[in-house]
Amino acid sequence: MLCFAPCFGEDHARYGFGRPETFVMFQHERAFHRRHPQQIPAAVRQAVRRTFDEAGRGYEYDIGAVPTYE
Repeated sequence: MLCFAPCFGEDHARYGFGRPETFVMFQHERAFHRRHPQQIPAAVRQAVRRTFDEAGRGYEYDIGAVPTYE
């Protein structure tokens, strides 16, 4: 799941580009399975991170992390 919202600043990977709405996007865990049945290759992951860097957003490694609660 990815979330983009107005509470994130322009330098954040989850910045909503000035929109007043919050967007929550769900991506099935098997979204890449048809193309990469074993796992997403490191080269694909690196390309995603490079694209974030080139857009001046810096990839946040915990963007897809699920928080843990004690």
